[in-house]
Amino acid sequence: TRRRINSCSNAWPEQLARLGRLFQSMEDRLVFLGGKKGTLVRLKEKQRITVAAATGDLGGLLQDLTLGSDLDTCRSYEWINATALGHASRWGNLECVKALVRRGADVEACTDPRTSASYSAGQRPLHLAATNGHLVVVEYLCVYGFASVLALNNRGRTAKRCAEDAQELDCAEFLSKAELVAIEEGLEAAADFL
Repeated sequence: TRRRINSCSNAWPEQLARLGRLFQSMEDRLVFLGGKKGTLVRLKEKQRITVAAATGDLGGLLQDLTLGSDLDTCRSYEWINATALGHASRWGNLECVKALVRRGADVEACTDPRTSASYSAGQRPLHLAATNGHLVVVEYLCVYGFASVLALNNRGRTAKRCAEDAQELDCAEFLSKAELVAIEEGLEAAADFL
């Protein structure tokens, strides 16, 4: 048995070296994200901004923005193909949302309906934040991001309706008040035009 143990222990370094070479030759990096769900995700260089936004990695997000990552390209993470702002809004990462809005991210960009999970297809960042109950993100997008509270998703629902459907009553209440203000402003603008 002693001989068998030694022969097995001698084989391990060779197998590990072979395995190491295999992983080094892969184009994708495997990264463990200890974020919300602790999932193992294959990352390509283009996806780093998406994962940084989704997991709340502000430092990584700012680094990717400095390197010139595209803000408004939809990329997949956790079954949703959305922009970095959409992912940050969905997960409630306010600091990432602020950084992206300041950099000019499109607050009306929809998730890609062809490649996203059916429940999230055609959603805007405001819809994603409201559906998941992230009130501070909803407030920021409405007040500082100038997101349209009257915008519809691909199912014809406003962010308020999405919040109501998800039982996120704080978000629904805020969006209800914001909708009234938007309608009043629209009526005033129409009266001024006429």
